[in-house]
Amino acid sequence: MRVFDDFLQPPLIYPSPSLPPFLPSFPPSLPPLLPPHRHLHRHPEPRRHPPRHPASLHHHLRGHPQRQRQRHLTLPSSPSLPPPPGASTGIGNHAAIHLATQHPSTTIYAGIRKDKDAEAITALNIPNLLPLKIDTTDQESMDAAVAQVLSTGTPIIGLVNNAGVSNNSPLEFLPMLKLRQLLETNVIGPTYLTQKLTPALRASQGRIVQISSVLGKVTLATRGAYSASKHAFEALSDVFRLELSNFGVSVSIVEPAYVKTEIFGKVQQEIDELKSNELMGLYGSLYYRPDQAEKKEKQIEGGDSPMVTSEAIDHALFNAHPKTRYVVANFAGVPADLCLYLNWLMPDRLLDLAKSKM
Repeated sequence: MRVFDDFLQPPLIYPSPSLPPFLPSFPPSLPPLLPPHRHLHRHPEPRRHPPRHPASLHHHLRGHPQRQRQRHLTLPSSPSLPPPPGASTGIGNHAAIHLATQHPSTTIYAGIRKDKDAEAITALNIPNLLPLKIDTTDQESMDAAVAQVLSTGTPIIGLVNNAGVSNNSPLEFLPMLKLRQLLETNVIGPTYLTQKLTPALRASQGRIVQISSVLGKVTLATRGAYSASKHAFEALSDVFRLELSNFGVSVSIVEPAYVKTEIFGKVQQEIDELKSNELMGLYGSLYYRPDQAEKKEKQIEGGDSPMVTSEAIDHALFNAHPKTRYVVANFAGVPADLCLYLNWLMPDRLLDLAKSKM
């Protein structure tokens, strides 16, 4: 039984749009903006406490009380690279704690790569939240983690791929090693992990949640490598959804804009490391001025709490009708879904001009 088709909801309408500040010359009178894609439709807010398990999952576990008490959910980690590990900090850490507290009958494996992160998870004293050492740039590490989870013999009902690193460099000066590491972390590692867990998820008719970004649909200067990885991740996620729907497995994508996490501080640190006299001579006045850094910091401070992503993940995993996409958070005070719609609506040259003002 398939339980993952989207609701047919009324479209989101902006009768008098509040345009972002970087579009001062945009025409003042516009017709109502009707989002063309179903992932932009506004659905009811996900419930903090889903009323029951999805029908297919409930059917799978019915008659097996012990198995129902010991379901497993895994949140993999990110690699041995500077930005935040998948469930050690930021979105992954918040989501792991949220899921464990909201669903005490489900075992949550929080992917970490450092011993100190495992100690921090254990110190929370949440009985159903367990650290799982995993590095998504190391195939042997992923094989060992999967074997450890499968050895318990209990159903795997969900996988959350949250591993990710970012980058902020003009493509002309992007080291190829950095690009390879980023693609390995953001695309290849999570895809391999999904492959390894697909048989177990097919058996339980489970759920897969892919943490992407609005930059999987939008491109920005100096963010080319990260955007490329998220565009690829979105494409692979869509194909997983098409292929695995035949077996009752739901695949959802979460596309956040600015969420308050440590990743932005790490990105700034990487910018400082990659700067060179030649880079700054060519691009410094375009993308690395002090006033731009201050503006970016204010935009990040205005980002949403990680609760918006945690609730989206919760809904995708446990609601009877998970959505295919969850567009959450904001960019400079503009809702992420409106940003994506403007990206679709505007011609390339006008969009390029708008991006240059950001």
